[in-house]
Amino acid sequence: MHHSLVRLAVVIAFPVALAAQAGAPVVPRVQIQPDALTWNPGGPGIQTAAVLGNPTQAGIYVTRLRFAKGTRIAPHMHPDERVAVVLSGSMYFGYGNTFDEAALAHMTPGSTWTEPPNTAHFALAKDEDVIIQVVGIGPSGSKPAPK
Repeated sequence: MHHSLVRLAVVIAFPVALAAQAGAPVVPRVQIQPDALTWNPGGPGIQTAAVLGNPTQAGIYVTRLRFAKGTRIAPHMHPDERVAVVLSGSMYFGYGNTFDEAALAHMTPGSTWTEPPNTAHFALAKDEDVIIQVVGIGPSGSKPAPK
């Protein structure tokens, strides 16, 4: 548990440090409990909840995504750099322009992956419901990966 908390702190601290170096505003004080999050539809089998900021605007954001068991995320990419952490469940994650189940890495709670800008990636909530937390510096967006 201690190692997971340390990893989570590093995942959050890294983008904050980058934003501060870039002259972006420093994050405000926020304390929020999981049951206080507002979950919104984010596509078939996906719900999203804003923890901090807004991914469509400039500045740091922290978003949680909840995937229903069996949700398959087609290859796509984002214009910003992101860091994701699995909070609960286990996610299967891979890089590439084509969904390839053999290329998926099994990411258990506490696991972290990066999403470099404009790098195609895909995922699968194969075995159970999954919650991940994504930290990035907006503005963000999403577009399908080229074939």
